[in-house]
Parts: sequence; C-alpha cells; structure tokens
Amino acid sequence: MDLIQSYHLDILKEAANIGAGNAATSLSKLTKEEIEMNVPEAVVMPFRDIPNHIGGAEKVMASVFFRLTGEAKGNMFFMLPEQEARAFIFDLTGTYVERITDIQHDPLAVSSLQEVGNILAGSYLTNLSEFLHVRIQHSVPSLAIDMAGAILEHGLLEWSEVGEYAWS
Repeated sequence: MDLIQSYHLDILKEAANIGAGNAATSLSKLTKEEIEMNVPEAVVMPFRDIPNHIGGAEKVMASVFFRLTGEAKGNMFFMLPEQEARAFIFDLTGTYVERITDIQHDPLAVSSLQEVGNILAGSYLTNLSEFLHVRIQHSVPSLAIDMAGAILEHGLLEWSEVGEYAWS
C-alpha cells in the first residue's frame, strides 16, 4: 500500500476518465440516448471494504466479470444494482424484466449486459493500456447475479494470497 502515491491514483483516475468517456460515447450510440457520466474515482482499499463501498455485501447485483491477462493481471467487475441492470436491459432490448433474478433466464438480457460490460471494459482497458504503455487483455465476459459480497469473494479470493488491496 505504501507504494501507491497520490499521483499514481491521479494517473489511474485520468485513464479511467478517458476510458469511461469513450465507453459512454459507445453506449450512447448503442442506445441512441444521451449517457450521463460522473467523473470516476480511483481509490485503493482493503478487499474487506469493497462490498460496503458499493452498497453492502447483501445488496443483490448484476455483475459482468473479466479476467485480465498480459502485463497487468487481475480481475475486473462491472457491477450494477438491480434497478440499473433492469433499466439497461429495457433501454437495450425493450424488454421489461420484473426481478433481477429473471435476467439469467433471458438469453437476450444476459447477452445485453455482457455486451455493455464488454464495451465498458474494452474502452477502459484500451485507454489504460495506452496510458501506462502495458499490454492488457480481458477474457470473455461472464454474468453473475448474486449478493455483492458473494460475487466479489469469488473474484478476489485468488488475489488474497498475493495482496490485501484492490483498486476501485
């Protein structure tokens, strides 16, 4: 943790801002609607604090998960609370999903969320790679619908052997 300085976070925040801007433009074209974006934050925190940072360990979320390979290895999550996930599906497909758990039984809904995650991850990682001059690839997206704590535990467990912190 001592190796991370404020200027490192500023670099990550700038890369995130550029990537998120490009992703918002892509999503705007896809949905034919204006996409509002907040300036991303870059924080490093202990794994145990992440669930509270995103709304609580028991909050049910839709999550698109990616493994990162190349010169920067890790895992990446695109997580949406229930209401936002349902709204995204409606905007992309015109399909109303009553409960978040219904998403996993609708192939078009699953595909839509995975593609949104893929667009966001691709835009973000492309900019991060260029900004840091490192090669980063991501896996095919996989969707999970569960409590935030369970989703994060699955994706962070292997990394807990080599560190205690994550970047959000």
